[in-house]
Amino acid sequence: MQFIKPDVNINFIGRRKIAFCVSLAMILFSIISLIVNKGPKYGIDFAGGTLIQIKFQAPIKLDDIKTGLRSVGLDKSSVQHFGDQKAHEFLIRTDSSVLTAEGLDTEVKKALESETGETVEIQRVEMVGPQVGEDLKEKALFAMFYALLFITIYISGRFELKWIISGVVAAALIGAFFFFKLFDFRS
Repeated sequence: MQFIKPDVNINFIGRRKIAFCVSLAMILFSIISLIVNKGPKYGIDFAGGTLIQIKFQAPIKLDDIKTGLRSVGLDKSSVQHFGDQKAHEFLIRTDSSVLTAEGLDTEVKKALESETGETVEIQRVEMVGPQVGEDLKEKALFAMFYALLFITIYISGRFELKWIISGVVAAALIGAFFFFKLFDFRS
């Protein structure tokens, strides 16, 4: 099975300037988007917050759930369908880390049952504190740094046969990284 016929001749090198311009435009668009939106929108895992999974026996409107959550003080929560539409399950995400020990699940259950008139089953309540989110964010950035570093070392060594130079540069970058982490210049 051939996808590209032997007589096909595409001038990729001649069209490289077009590819460079398209790539540059996409990179600039991404940077401008991050600036306009004030950075990436982190999920609960990285920013901290509370996740509640609920299940109803009958179909319920999202607006009814949001109205019920307002009475508990979770008016800035995002509510979305979870799983199959016929299962009537929803995920509620809040940006505030509400302690689960304070009986949040019973308050949410009572508020939603009184608003919707249907029985609510709380399937799970998960809370991620902001410190845990910061740790996850830091570890994710470290993983990306090391992945990019080792990819660069491999490409440099494999295609340019400069293993020693790439190893020295990698050691210098890792050393600088640990130096800045040791003294933590953020504060």
